[in-house]
Amino acid sequence: MTQEKKISDFTSFEELKEEAMKIMGKTLSQEQMTRQFGFKGPGDKRSRDVLDNIFFKQQIIQDIEPKTDIELFDQKLKTPIMIAPMASMATMFEDGIGKMCAATREVGSMTWVAFYSKEHYGKHVKTNPLVFIMKPVADREKLLNELKIADAEGCVALGIDVDSGGETMFRMGAGGRWGFEKPLSINELKKIRESVSKPFVIKGILSVDDALKAVEVGADAIVVSNHYGMKIDYCQAPLEVLPSIVEAVGEKIEVLVDCQIRTGSDVLKALALGGKGVLLGRPIYWAARVGGTEGITQLLRVITTELKKIMVYTGIENVRKVPRDTLILPRTFF
Repeated sequence: MTQEKKISDFTSFEELKEEAMKIMGKTLSQEQMTRQFGFKGPGDKRSRDVLDNIFFKQQIIQDIEPKTDIELFDQKLKTPIMIAPMASMATMFEDGIGKMCAATREVGSMTWVAFYSKEHYGKHVKTNPLVFIMKPVADREKLLNELKIADAEGCVALGIDVDSGGETMFRMGAGGRWGFEKPLSINELKKIRESVSKPFVIKGILSVDDALKAVEVGADAIVVSNHYGMKIDYCQAPLEVLPSIVEAVGEKIEVLVDCQIRTGSDVLKALALGGKGVLLGRPIYWAARVGGTEGITQLLRVITTELKKIMVYTGIENVRKVPRDTLILPRTFF
């Protein structure tokens, strides 16, 4: 936590980000700062542009008490805002997984994790709903084994980050080098789905075709994501394709969203376009840099509070029922 300001004094994501920039700027070069805080590419910027060009219809004459609770993977959550799976939280912080879990436990949310080791499961899984997401490593036996461990150890759901399948680099995990990642076929995904008992998630969906394949595979949920534009330079934004995906899959599968979600307004936009919940990535990392567990907790609280405020101003009583006509959508993207 910083000396100049208490964590409870931060009232927005931007304030936490600015503080993180001050802290990290003391040790990182300008180039490193740009990579850390700037857009990852045209696709990442497009995600922000789409969000910034969606507006709300105000409906303030009403008497409602906003409800932000949802149910996901048989877990009751107090907010639809969850923590995205980030290997950096495990590698860059002492007990980074513990910090995330403590924060989500405090606010009634859910932690998604990547590259988790078996010893951690016993430490966190009994007191936190955990979702384990694995990269599509080329060693398919290793891939399936890790998912089976997560299944057996009590994760509430598990899945694969399919849009990492095009990488031509080595990934390092707790057990050492895992090998090249490569795309998974629909038959491979079916085999994996049949091998685990918990709800199965496919993350990195960005088209109707892939969403329908996820349904065919038997997935229980998908995360509509462009991986911050890091996989394809000129990719579409998640919210841009979200309505068509939701229309195509109907109620056959849960649909979640991530990338560039920064405020309560961003969250409501994602929900109005058909998402059930959202995942926060980089903002969690920055909040942890500012104040560890307290920083993450404060960020989740701030964004949930912002969500409640915009719900009041748009006449939305429950996050489970957010009509699309709450939004004014730009023709450029929709």
